[in-house]
Amino acid sequence: MMDAKNSESPQTRDVATLQDDSVRRRAIETIETVMGLLDEAFMARQFDEPIARAAGAFECAEPVRYSYAVFLQTVADCVRHLYEHGLAGHRRLSDSQARDEAVALLEQAYQGSDAGGYEAATVAAADPSQAGIQAVVATLAEALKERERRAYVRWVMALHIDAADWNTRCAMAAVLLERLAECLPPDVRGCSPEQLADHVSRLLLADVATSRQLQQHRL
Repeated sequence: MMDAKNSESPQTRDVATLQDDSVRRRAIETIETVMGLLDEAFMARQFDEPIARAAGAFECAEPVRYSYAVFLQTVADCVRHLYEHGLAGHRRLSDSQARDEAVALLEQAYQGSDAGGYEAATVAAADPSQAGIQAVVATLAEALKERERRAYVRWVMALHIDAADWNTRCAMAAVLLERLAECLPPDVRGCSPEQLADHVSRLLLADVATSRQLQQHRL
């Protein structure tokens, strides 16, 4: 009995090869598109630089003594300023939104010499031996940069990776396994593209990080 694979006509095999090549080309194009969108210089221009300029332009007086209420109002004013002048779309926050966002950002990102979080930031602002409110403003700016970057990366991945069909994601996994062959742990290198099709975003971010490291070494 003739083997099913051997019974395929040359024309059938040619069509299958063309289809595989087309899927691989589409996978490579998608990877290159995502890597371009996640280019470090582009993201710095898009997020870091506008937020840094807004933080530098924010003016706040250093009172003799920071009360809890004055501190909260100051960081809320700062966040409102950063949102309006540092983010795309010039987003405007209400007083309550600005206060809530300031507390959330500091709770997540502020780290003092002995402790972290919002309460530690209030202590630092009132301590003349520390950098005061300017250090808190810098923390707010850095936290907002990081948040905007993370949201942007999620959007890029959802649009270009999660929305891709199964065959394309498998092909992307295969391409990334080839690119990252020397960087991945053995248990990942031993996986098939099909096993990694749902983890393409992680592989791609690893490829982006590797590319950035190589660029830094060349500088």
